[in-house]
Amino acid sequence: MSRVLFLVFLFSCGKPAAPRPVQAEVVVLPTAQELGIIEEDLLGSVSWDVFCRKVGVTQGHKGTIADPIPVDVDLLGAWEFRYDLDDPFPPFVKALHGKVVRVKGFMLPDIEFEEISKFHLVRSLWGCCFGAPPRVNEMVRVNVPEALRIDITYNTLDVVGRLEVIFEMEDGLIEDPYRLEALSLTELGFEDPEAPADFDPEAGFQGILPGNSTEF
Repeated sequence: MSRVLFLVFLFSCGKPAAPRPVQAEVVVLPTAQELGIIEEDLLGSVSWDVFCRKVGVTQGHKGTIADPIPVDVDLLGAWEFRYDLDDPFPPFVKALHGKVVRVKGFMLPDIEFEEISKFHLVRSLWGCCFGAPPRVNEMVRVNVPEALRIDITYNTLDVVGRLEVIFEMEDGLIEDPYRLEALSLTELGFEDPEAPADFDPEAGFQGILPGNSTEF
């Protein structure tokens, strides 16, 4: 009897497990009050439906180190920054203040090119260098602790950190409204969505971007 049970057990273990269905993330779309903007106010190339889903995704995460909120520049910069308002941020942006977020983008350094302590994260180096300059809410200032500092890179960066959403002006100039204290920083491959398919970043940025002294 034990022999039969052993054979049954053996053959049953050899069968492949039935595939489990992959469940898509459930996203509750935000209300008009949570958004604070209407479709006519939307800037950029992202559609209204995609934008609303992006906001809904942010509301489904806790904003902790274990569960950072995924954001991107299309979300942060999809609305007009009104300098004439005391509080220019829509509710869905204000809800990110003090939360841990994850954002991908490209490094635009200020004056440092080695062991960089701070830089601006932008959607695209190609867009910044060869297109219209980013609006003030299309950039995130990243402060990098000493343990995470790296040299200038043109590759995509994946940054996790605590986000501050602040409106400050000094001498008539707007200070960075998005400030990220980096908790982790990972360098990925070159994945610029606005660069041509045949663009070679190692050769194409020579003499154009900061930190490269090659002359034409």
